[in-house]
Amino acid sequence: MVTDFDFEAPEVVKKIKDVQTIYDMNNTVNALEGARNVHNDMFVKTATEYGIERYEQEYDLTPLGTDTLDDRRNRVLAKKNDYVPYTERTLRRKLDALCGGNLPNGLSPYVLTVDCENMHVELRLRIPRKKFLEQAREMLEEIVPLNMSLNVETLYNTHDGIHNRYTHDALEEYPATHIMIREEIET
Repeated sequence: MVTDFDFEAPEVVKKIKDVQTIYDMNNTVNALEGARNVHNDMFVKTATEYGIERYEQEYDLTPLGTDTLDDRRNRVLAKKNDYVPYTERTLRRKLDALCGGNLPNGLSPYVLTVDCENMHVELRLRIPRKKFLEQAREMLEEIVPLNMSLNVETLYNTHDGIHNRYTHDALEEYPATHIMIREEIET
């Protein structure tokens, strides 16, 4: 409740809870901000912290301590898009929601290979963040039929992929370790 009123009133009147409530309801700044938040919370992509908390409760999700609001939104979207039947197109949509779309260099953040003849699904992520790898693995374990094998791994730079960009002399001058070059997102 507010205690400072924009109008003159005796102290006795200002202390009445009903008057305070009416004043709060007539405070247009709070009302407009609240209306905006309610509208934004209707959609996962624009939900506020409060709205995402409600979605997380609804879908029984627990945010990690390192999650940003966008990470939490993506996790809620992945769970919300969880419907059957699963097709490759549906799986790609769910992966796009989880990984957040294309990388700054225009590449997809993942390479998905579905081999129906050999009953195998392979997902290789270009994003070297372990939490995305685990979330993608959990999602695929729910979606991929049990009669298909599954492999989820990080897509590292290989010799074949970087030998066109770097010569051995250039790599000697490169101030990075082999691990840094291997885990660098491809450009």
